[in-house]
Amino acid sequence: MIWEAADSILCEASPGDFAPRVDVVVGREGLHWSIDEWAPDSLNEFVPGVPLGVKFRLTLRCPEMSNRVSTRDAEQQRRWASSPGVPLIVDQGCGSPRQLAVRLQSSHRDTLQVVLHGPRTQRAPLLDVCLALGVPVVLWDRAADGYEDASWLDAVKPTGPVRDLPQRVWRFRGEADQYPDRYRARPSLVWEDTVPSPAGVLQLLDPVEEGHIPT
Repeated sequence: MIWEAADSILCEASPGDFAPRVDVVVGREGLHWSIDEWAPDSLNEFVPGVPLGVKFRLTLRCPEMSNRVSTRDAEQQRRWASSPGVPLIVDQGCGSPRQLAVRLQSSHRDTLQVVLHGPRTQRAPLLDVCLALGVPVVLWDRAADGYEDASWLDAVKPTGPVRDLPQRVWRFRGEADQYPDRYRARPSLVWEDTVPSPAGVLQLLDPVEEGHIPT
């Protein structure tokens, strides 16, 4: 099962390390699944199962977009090679796919990270624009209904150092699991390095459907 495979690398982590990072490779539809909330049954009679996003620094990859947009991989490499720049926060000022595309190809051409806010129905096409234009790091809140909920992500420090973002999201997920009323965001994070995954990082391929974890 997915958590048994992930557990196989947990024992390889040195004491004091952050939790291992697990990259889940999904299609475009799978980007909107709550994979980090999937929880196994207990692996033994003593320790209850906990959600994947609590136990691991879980991030998402979507190679499907590279198959559909020929320039995407080169753009990702260019953005990683550039100065990280300022994260682009998507608000009402760039809330349409066209507005976002203009910014990502002009004032934010080198931007490494985008934070998506806004209504649920708008986030999917905006995410598509980000990925198609080679933005390698995209963060959004699955629980948010609109721009008024943007502050729910504040505890993640979405504009903090980008290299630390997976571990900040991991810490937040642990807090949210314990205090769901206090931590209302349910963050999803696309993180696509252009280099092979380092040792200790497990890549898990496309789940078939939400709620079903492949064996």
